[in-house]
Amino acid sequence: MSKQSSTELVPGVRLDAAEEPSLEEAIQAQEGLRVVDFREQDGIAVALVLHESENRLFVSVRDSKAGHIFELPAQKDKAWDIFNHPYGYVGAGSLAVSQAYNQEAA
Repeated sequence: MSKQSSTELVPGVRLDAAEEPSLEEAIQAQEGLRVVDFREQDGIAVALVLHESENRLFVSVRDSKAGHIFELPAQKDKAWDIFNHPYGYVGAGSLAVSQAYNQEAA
């Protein structure tokens, strides 16, 4: 029996895959966050995000093929490089890569 596919973009909020917003929509729906730049290709969505009240940048990545969601802190001088090459920065201060969706129960 398959477990229903779901994801957690906002801590504590899980959505069924059928209801899942795009990465850009999910970020824009959160108060205080502004998408500075966004790109999506071949199932990988990458957003450069400004947390306005904390005046900090981060890069959010959702790989729908692999089922990964992760965020990387982005210092201003490296923000564009992290946005363009996020996988080169995984493990360098990133939040844990989540495989919260695309998993099936045994």
